[in-house]
Amino acid sequence: MDISVLIATRNRHASMGRTLASFERMATAGIEWELLVADNGSTDVTPAVLAEYAPRLPLRSIVVTESGKNRALNQLLAQARGRLLVFTDDDVEVDENWLAAFQGAAERWPQQGVFAGRIHPVFPQDAPAWMTAPEFRFAGPAFARFDHGNDEQLIDTEGFGPSFAVRATVMQGRTFDERVGPQAGDYVTGGETVLLREITADGHRTVYVPAASVLHYVRPEQLSLKWLHNRAYQLGRGGAYLRSANGPRVGGAPLRLWFKMIRAWIRYRLSFWRSAPARMRRAETYFHRRGMIAQHRLQSRDSADPQA
Repeated sequence: MDISVLIATRNRHASMGRTLASFERMATAGIEWELLVADNGSTDVTPAVLAEYAPRLPLRSIVVTESGKNRALNQLLAQARGRLLVFTDDDVEVDENWLAAFQGAAERWPQQGVFAGRIHPVFPQDAPAWMTAPEFRFAGPAFARFDHGNDEQLIDTEGFGPSFAVRATVMQGRTFDERVGPQAGDYVTGGETVLLREITADGHRTVYVPAASVLHYVRPEQLSLKWLHNRAYQLGRGGAYLRSANGPRVGGAPLRLWFKMIRAWIRYRLSFWRSAPARMRRAETYFHRRGMIAQHRLQSRDSADPQA
Protein backbone atom coordinates (compact mmCIF):
# COMPACT_ATOMS: atom_id res chain seq x y z
CA MET A 1 0.00 0.00 0.00
CA ASP A 2 1.43 3.38 -1.02
CA ILE A 3 -0.59 5.72 1.21
CA SER A 4 -2.91 5.56 4.19
CA VAL A 5 -5.00 8.68 4.83
CA LEU A 6 -6.14 9.03 8.46
CA ILE A 7 -8.99 11.21 9.74
CA ALA A 8 -10.68 11.43 13.14
CA THR A 9 -14.14 12.99 13.20
CA ARG A 10 -16.92 13.75 15.64
CA ASN A 11 -20.33 15.31 14.99
CA ARG A 12 -19.39 17.15 11.79
CA HIS A 13 -21.42 15.26 9.24
CA ALA A 14 -21.79 18.21 6.84
CA SER A 15 -18.11 19.13 6.72
CA MET A 16 -17.13 15.45 6.69
CA GLY A 17 -19.32 14.97 3.62
CA ARG A 18 -17.62 17.92 1.91
CA THR A 19 -14.21 16.44 2.72
CA LEU A 20 -15.15 13.02 1.36
CA ALA A 21 -16.58 14.58 -1.79
CA SER A 22 -13.22 16.25 -2.42
CA PHE A 23 -11.50 12.87 -2.07
CA GLU A 24 -13.71 11.58 -4.87
CA ARG A 25 -12.34 14.29 -7.16
CA MET A 26 -8.68 13.44 -6.51
CA ALA A 27 -6.40 12.17 -9.27
CA THR A 28 -5.07 8.92 -7.80
CA ALA A 29 -4.11 6.92 -10.89
CA GLY A 30 -1.14 4.71 -10.08
CA ILE A 31 -1.47 5.23 -6.31
CA GLU A 32 -2.60 2.38 -4.10
CA TRP A 33 -4.25 4.06 -1.14
CA GLU A 34 -6.73 3.65 1.65
CA LEU A 35 -8.85 6.08 3.64
CA LEU A 36 -9.21 5.31 7.35
CA VAL A 37 -11.77 7.26 9.37
CA ALA A 38 -12.35 7.02 13.11
CA ASP A 39 -15.77 8.17 14.28
CA ASN A 40 -15.00 9.42 17.77
CA GLY A 41 -18.46 8.88 19.25
CA SER A 42 -20.61 10.98 16.91
CA THR A 43 -24.26 11.43 17.85
CA ASP A 44 -25.29 13.02 14.53
CA VAL A 45 -25.63 11.35 11.13
CA THR A 46 -21.88 10.95 10.59
CA PRO A 47 -22.20 7.12 10.37
CA ALA A 48 -24.69 7.51 7.52
CA VAL A 49 -22.36 9.89 5.67
CA LEU A 50 -19.47 7.44 5.98
CA ALA A 51 -21.70 4.60 4.79
CA GLU A 52 -22.76 6.68 1.78
CA TYR A 53 -19.19 7.23 0.59
CA ALA A 54 -17.78 3.80 1.49
CA PRO A 55 -18.75 2.21 -1.87
CA ARG A 56 -17.12 5.06 -3.82
CA LEU A 57 -13.85 5.39 -1.91
CA PRO A 58 -11.30 2.94 -0.46
CA LEU A 59 -12.79 3.81 2.92
CA ARG A 60 -12.73 1.83 6.12
CA SER A 61 -14.25 3.33 9.26
CA ILE A 62 -14.16 2.38 12.91
CA VAL A 63 -15.93 3.70 15.98
CA VAL A 64 -13.87 4.90 18.94
CA THR A 65 -16.26 5.76 21.75
CA GLU A 66 -13.71 7.07 24.26
CA SER A 67 -13.26 10.79 23.75
CA GLY A 68 -10.05 12.11 22.23
CA LYS A 69 -8.90 12.87 18.68
CA ASN A 70 -5.43 11.49 19.33
CA ARG A 71 -6.89 8.38 20.90
CA ALA A 72 -8.94 7.83 17.75
CA LEU A 73 -5.93 8.42 15.48
CA ASN A 74 -3.89 5.89 17.43
CA GLN A 75 -6.58 3.30 16.77
CA LEU A 76 -6.24 4.03 13.06
CA LEU A 77 -2.44 3.85 13.16
CA ALA A 78 -2.70 0.27 14.33
CA GLN A 79 -4.60 -0.58 11.13
CA ALA A 80 -2.77 1.57 8.56
CA ARG A 81 -0.95 -0.30 5.80
CA GLY A 82 0.56 2.56 3.80
CA ARG A 83 4.25 3.33 3.44
CA LEU A 84 3.28 6.98 3.76
CA LEU A 85 0.81 8.05 6.46
CA VAL A 86 -1.11 11.18 5.48
CA PHE A 87 -3.16 13.10 8.04
CA THR A 88 -5.95 15.59 7.55
CA ASP A 89 -9.12 16.83 9.25
CA ASP A 90 -12.86 16.57 8.69
CA ASP A 91 -13.28 20.24 7.71
CA VAL A 92 -11.15 20.51 4.57
CA GLU A 93 -11.35 20.23 0.81
CA VAL A 94 -8.25 18.63 -0.65
CA ASP A 95 -6.72 19.64 -3.97
CA GLU A 96 -7.22 17.10 -6.73
CA ASN A 97 -3.44 16.47 -6.75
CA TRP A 98 -3.11 16.35 -2.95
CA LEU A 99 -2.14 12.69 -2.61
CA ALA A 100 -0.08 12.68 -5.80
CA ALA A 101 1.89 15.68 -4.48
CA PHE A 102 2.72 13.92 -1.23
CA GLN A 103 3.63 10.74 -3.11
CA GLY A 104 5.89 12.62 -5.49
CA ALA A 105 7.62 14.54 -2.70
CA ALA A 106 8.30 11.31 -0.81
CA GLU A 107 10.01 9.96 -3.93
CA ARG A 108 12.01 13.16 -4.54
CA TRP A 109 13.18 13.43 -0.94
CA PRO A 110 14.04 9.83 0.03
CA GLN A 111 16.16 10.90 3.00
CA GLN A 112 13.39 12.96 4.63
CA GLY A 113 10.54 11.54 6.68
CA VAL A 114 8.05 14.38 7.25
CA PHE A 115 6.07 16.37 4.69
CA ALA A 116 3.85 19.42 5.27
CA GLY A 117 1.25 20.66 2.80
CA ARG A 118 -0.02 24.16 2.13
CA ILE A 119 -3.21 25.17 4.00
CA HIS A 120 -5.52 28.00 2.97
CA PRO A 121 -8.23 29.04 5.47
CA VAL A 122 -11.66 29.68 3.96
CA PHE A 123 -13.49 32.30 6.01
CA PRO A 124 -17.21 32.97 6.37
CA GLN A 125 -18.39 35.93 4.30
CA ASP A 126 -18.84 38.16 7.34
CA ALA A 127 -15.27 37.67 8.60
CA PRO A 128 -13.56 40.99 9.44
CA ALA A 129 -11.02 42.07 6.83
CA TRP A 130 -8.22 42.32 9.39
CA MET A 131 -8.76 38.69 10.40
CA THR A 132 -8.39 37.40 6.84
CA ALA A 133 -5.42 39.61 5.95
CA PRO A 134 -2.12 37.82 5.19
CA GLU A 135 -0.34 39.81 7.90
CA PHE A 136 -2.66 38.53 10.66
CA ARG A 137 -0.07 36.26 12.24
CA PHE A 138 -2.48 34.49 14.58
CA ALA A 139 -4.24 32.96 11.55
CA GLY A 140 -1.58 30.24 11.66
CA PRO A 141 -2.20 28.84 15.13
CA ALA A 142 -5.88 29.85 15.09
CA PHE A 143 -6.98 28.75 11.61
CA ALA A 144 -4.06 26.54 10.50
CA ARG A 145 -2.91 28.92 7.77
CA PHE A 146 0.34 27.43 6.45
CA ASP A 147 2.05 28.87 3.39
CA HIS A 148 5.78 29.01 2.73
CA GLY A 149 5.49 30.06 -0.88
CA ASN A 150 5.47 28.12 -4.12
CA ASP A 151 8.79 26.26 -3.86
CA GLU A 152 9.14 22.76 -2.47
CA GLN A 153 11.80 23.05 0.20
CA LEU A 154 13.12 21.98 3.57
CA ILE A 155 11.65 24.03 6.43
CA ASP A 156 12.32 24.30 10.15
CA THR A 157 8.68 24.53 11.28
CA GLU A 158 6.09 21.83 11.80
CA GLY A 159 3.03 21.54 9.61
CA PHE A 160 -0.54 21.60 10.86
CA GLY A 161 -3.07 18.81 11.26
CA PRO A 162 -5.13 19.47 8.10
CA SER A 163 -2.25 18.47 5.78
CA PHE A 164 0.89 16.58 6.78
CA ALA A 165 2.47 13.20 6.14
CA VAL A 166 4.99 10.94 7.86
CA ARG A 167 6.75 7.88 6.50
CA ALA A 168 5.57 4.71 8.19
CA THR A 169 9.20 3.82 8.95
CA VAL A 170 9.60 7.11 10.84
CA MET A 171 6.27 6.63 12.61
CA GLN A 172 7.11 3.08 13.66
CA GLY A 173 6.89 2.75 17.44
CA ARG A 174 5.39 6.22 17.83
CA THR A 175 1.86 7.23 18.72
CA PHE A 176 0.00 10.48 19.32
CA ASP A 177 0.05 11.71 22.91
CA GLU A 178 -3.48 10.99 24.14
CA ARG A 179 -3.19 13.53 26.96
CA VAL A 180 -3.34 16.41 24.48
CA GLY A 181 -5.49 17.39 21.52
CA PRO A 182 -9.25 17.83 21.15
CA GLN A 183 -11.33 15.80 23.59
CA ALA A 184 -14.20 16.24 26.02
CA GLY A 185 -13.81 19.11 28.51
CA ASP A 186 -10.80 21.38 28.78
CA TYR A 187 -7.77 20.14 26.86
CA VAL A 188 -4.23 21.03 25.88
CA THR A 189 -3.84 22.08 22.24
CA GLY A 190 -1.06 20.61 20.12
CA GLY A 191 -1.91 17.04 19.20
CA GLU A 192 0.28 16.79 16.11
CA THR A 193 2.84 19.30 17.39
CA VAL A 194 3.94 17.01 20.21
CA LEU A 195 4.45 14.17 17.73
CA LEU A 196 6.21 16.24 15.06
CA ARG A 197 8.59 17.84 17.54
CA GLU A 198 9.47 14.42 18.87
CA ILE A 199 10.24 13.28 15.32
CA THR A 200 12.26 16.43 14.62
CA ALA A 201 14.25 15.92 17.82
CA ASP A 202 15.35 12.57 16.40
CA GLY A 203 16.95 14.35 13.44
CA HIS A 204 14.21 14.19 10.81
CA ARG A 205 13.59 17.24 8.63
CA THR A 206 10.30 18.52 7.19
CA VAL A 207 9.73 19.05 3.49
CA TYR A 208 7.22 21.75 2.56
CA VAL A 209 5.04 20.53 -0.32
CA PRO A 210 2.99 23.45 -1.70
CA ALA A 211 1.13 21.26 -4.19
CA ALA A 212 -0.27 19.17 -1.32
CA SER A 213 -2.81 21.91 -0.75
CA VAL A 214 -6.07 21.95 1.18
CA LEU A 215 -8.80 24.47 1.92
CA HIS A 216 -9.51 24.60 5.64
CA TYR A 217 -12.97 25.91 6.49
CA VAL A 218 -13.25 28.33 9.40
CA ARG A 219 -16.46 27.96 11.41
CA PRO A 220 -18.49 31.12 12.21
CA GLU A 221 -17.96 30.73 15.96
CA GLN A 222 -14.21 30.86 15.40
CA LEU A 223 -14.49 34.51 14.41
CA SER A 224 -15.50 35.61 17.91
CA LEU A 225 -12.96 37.23 20.19
CA LYS A 226 -13.99 34.79 22.92
CA TRP A 227 -13.01 31.84 20.73
CA LEU A 228 -9.74 33.46 19.68
CA HIS A 229 -8.83 34.29 23.28
CA ASN A 230 -9.56 30.72 24.34
CA ARG A 231 -7.49 29.44 21.43
CA ALA A 232 -4.52 31.51 22.60
CA TYR A 233 -5.07 30.20 26.14
CA GLN A 234 -5.10 26.58 24.93
CA LEU A 235 -1.98 27.17 22.87
CA GLY A 236 -0.30 28.58 25.96
CA ARG A 237 -1.16 25.41 27.85
CA GLY A 238 0.30 23.40 24.98
CA GLY A 239 3.48 25.46 25.03
CA ALA A 240 3.96 24.81 28.75
CA TYR A 241 3.25 21.12 28.21
CA LEU A 242 5.97 20.90 25.57
CA ARG A 243 8.65 22.86 27.40
CA SER A 244 9.82 22.55 30.97
CA ALA A 245 10.72 25.75 32.83
CA ASN A 246 13.58 26.43 35.21
CA GLY A 247 14.03 28.98 37.95
CA PRO A 248 12.06 29.94 41.05
CA ARG A 249 8.35 29.23 41.11
CA VAL A 250 5.32 30.81 42.71
CA GLY A 251 2.11 28.83 42.92
CA GLY A 252 3.64 26.12 40.73
CA ALA A 253 4.49 28.45 37.83
CA PRO A 254 7.81 30.17 37.03
CA LEU A 255 8.12 33.55 38.74
CA ARG A 256 9.36 35.24 35.57
CA LEU A 257 6.25 34.02 33.74
CA TRP A 258 4.00 35.69 36.32
CA PHE A 259 5.75 38.99 35.65
CA LYS A 260 5.41 38.50 31.90
CA MET A 261 1.71 37.75 32.24
CA ILE A 262 1.08 40.82 34.41
CA ARG A 263 2.90 42.99 31.90
CA ALA A 264 0.90 41.44 29.06
CA TRP A 265 -2.35 42.02 30.97
CA ILE A 266 -1.55 45.71 31.48
CA ARG A 267 -0.70 46.15 27.80
CA TYR A 268 -3.87 44.30 26.81
CA ARG A 269 -6.09 46.41 29.07
CA LEU A 270 -4.54 49.62 27.73
CA SER A 271 -5.03 48.63 24.08
CA PHE A 272 -8.71 49.67 23.83
CA TRP A 273 -7.78 52.65 21.65
CA ARG A 274 -5.67 50.63 19.22
CA SER A 275 -6.75 48.97 15.99
CA ALA A 276 -8.46 45.58 16.13
CA PRO A 277 -5.35 43.69 14.92
CA ALA A 278 -3.18 45.43 17.51
CA ARG A 279 -5.65 44.63 20.30
CA MET A 280 -5.73 41.01 19.18
CA ARG A 281 -1.93 40.79 19.21
CA ARG A 282 -1.89 41.99 22.81
CA ALA A 283 -4.79 39.72 23.75
CA GLU A 284 -3.00 36.76 22.17
CA THR A 285 0.11 37.40 24.27
CA TYR A 286 -1.85 37.80 27.49
CA PHE A 287 -4.07 34.73 27.11
CA HIS A 288 -1.16 32.62 25.87
CA ARG A 289 0.88 33.42 28.99
CA ARG A 290 -2.16 32.89 31.18
CA GLY A 291 -2.57 29.43 29.63
CA MET A 292 1.09 28.65 30.24
CA ILE A 293 0.74 29.53 33.92
CA ALA A 294 -2.40 27.40 34.23
CA GLN A 295 -0.64 24.39 32.70
CA HIS A 296 2.49 24.80 34.84
CA ARG A 297 0.32 24.96 37.95
CA LEU A 298 -1.64 21.89 36.90
CA GLN A 299 1.54 19.92 36.19
CA SER A 300 2.99 21.03 39.51
CA ARG A 301 -0.07 19.74 41.37
CA ASP A 302 -0.02 16.48 39.45
CA SER A 303 3.66 15.88 40.19
CA ALA A 304 3.05 16.54 43.89
CA ASP A 305 0.07 14.15 43.99
CA PRO A 306 1.19 10.49 43.85
CA GLN A 307 -2.34 9.52 42.76
CA ALA A 308 -2.29 11.87 39.72
